[in-house]
Amino acid sequence: MDTDAYLDGVRVSLRARGLEVADTEIAGRPVVTGRRSDFSWRWFATRLHTAVLVTRLFPDEIGPEPLEAFLKAATDWAVEHRSGGSLGIQSGVAAIAAVAMSELSPEARDFASRPHGRKFAAIAYPVAVGTASGEIVQPGRMIIGGVFSSFLHSVVKDVLESPFVPAGH
Repeated sequence: MDTDAYLDGVRVSLRARGLEVADTEIAGRPVVTGRRSDFSWRWFATRLHTAVLVTRLFPDEIGPEPLEAFLKAATDWAVEHRSGGSLGIQSGVAAIAAVAMSELSPEARDFASRPHGRKFAAIAYPVAVGTASGEIVQPGRMIIGGVFSSFLHSVVKDVLESPFVPAGH
């Protein structure tokens, strides 16, 4: 699948999961965004403001600096654009920052497989997507916010994996 078709599929998947969808610019990059807020007693009565942010990377842009910069800018954007009051014990933000590229590079694969984030009440969750192969890499464990791990995995599955699933399956 080419990257443009993948990004179109992400927009459809975001809407299907009930996220508010927009195209915006973050750190000078075009980004597809989706936002929603969820509350769960299983999360110790916490409201999580989730933002899914997907941008395209070209082969000459792949490296530790652009990946880290996008993750930081995406997390800052998610904190700034959350709905509701202040962050704290019962309210947090999760930024699922996905980079889509035709072929996954070793740098992108390594970056997305490692846990990130030590910011108060804000989870930085990196994902790398190879659109030609349909491969998706995400952290296997988390530094902070482990209680949200299964939820974040389900968002990745429902939103970032679904464009690769043929219709009707």
